[in-house]
Amino acid sequence: MHSGFQVPLPNHSAIIPFNSFQEEEEEEEEEEEEEEEKKKKKKKKKKKKKKKKKKKKKKKKKKKKSISQ
Repeated sequence: MHSGFQVPLPNHSAIIPFNSFQEEEEEEEEEEEEEEEKKKKKKKKKKKKKKKKKKKKKKKKKKKKSISQ
């Protein structure tokens, strides 16, 4: 061996058991699912807002027609 080159010994804390990788993947999947649910909820809210706006516009049009007659 060369005297100028040292190989660092692995720390026991650095050795990760296989189970922890599975847990990380599961957590990531859960986070992704939560994000998708949030996006779906936002879309639903937007649709509801659009429907409300349409209803308000219709009411205004009806009022204008009744006033003009």
